[in-house]
Amino acid sequence: MLTGKQAQQLETDSQTGEIVWRQYASHVSPIMAGVIDRAIAYHPRDRYPTARAMLDTLQSIANPIPPTQPLLTQPTVFSAPPPQTVPVKLQPTSQGNSQNNILIGSLIAGGLIGASVIISQVLPKSSQSTADKTVSPSQTPSTVTSPVIETPKFIPTTPFPTQSTSSVNTISPDATTAVSTYFWLSQRLVTDTDLDGKDGFALDIMRNSIFASHGRRFDTPELQDYFNKQPWYRPIYSPKAFPPKLLSKLEQQNVEYISKYQDRYGLRYFKK
Repeated sequence: MLTGKQAQQLETDSQTGEIVWRQYASHVSPIMAGVIDRAIAYHPRDRYPTARAMLDTLQSIANPIPPTQPLLTQPTVFSAPPPQTVPVKLQPTSQGNSQNNILIGSLIAGGLIGASVIISQVLPKSSQSTADKTVSPSQTPSTVTSPVIETPKFIPTTPFPTQSTSSVNTISPDATTAVSTYFWLSQRLVTDTDLDGKDGFALDIMRNSIFASHGRRFDTPELQDYFNKQPWYRPIYSPKAFPPKLLSKLEQQNVEYISKYQDRYGLRYFKK
């Protein structure tokens, strides 16, 4: 559907068995293309183990973190129990009626007093219990603002060692953990403004990111190790089997432009 071709019309890599389709869908972002490549990988062990794993990958790319909502405890309301009434047997005599009236009046007065005592004991505890369970404004968790997913440009945080013929190039931990995607190189032409101020290592990573976004492996171990640590990188093709036609015309121009810029100013970290 993305390429506008039938499945039988798509080529298959003779060495890896992978379907070659990216050159027909240049409008698809490299990140999404990497997800699709893994979903349709030739060998089952290279695919997503479950549909949930693929969904989690897509959500980590596109969805922001949902905001949390404060939980409020519903207050508990206690009601005072009704006063108990004592049945009174009325006597038919006038003296008994008088005594019964006094007794009934005493019972009513005692019931009212007892009810007021019970209410005075229950209501403060109920209020206190309700207050303990109610979340105060100062304790209410603040709403988490949904972050905007951006693609930061690679900026080395520490100086890199100069290249020496007697030693092997190493990449500092800070450089390997930085996210250097440079996917915008597939969308517009690079200029000197984009390259000025970068050292040889940053320019090498920038130029080779174009190849890495299409699944190319690298002969240089340090360079391969760097891209292996990038979450979006999925190696598919060996350096010799990588089809150059996967690169768009704009990407090829950017590769040549960066390479000439490096040769002009002698800015290369890895051997050419």
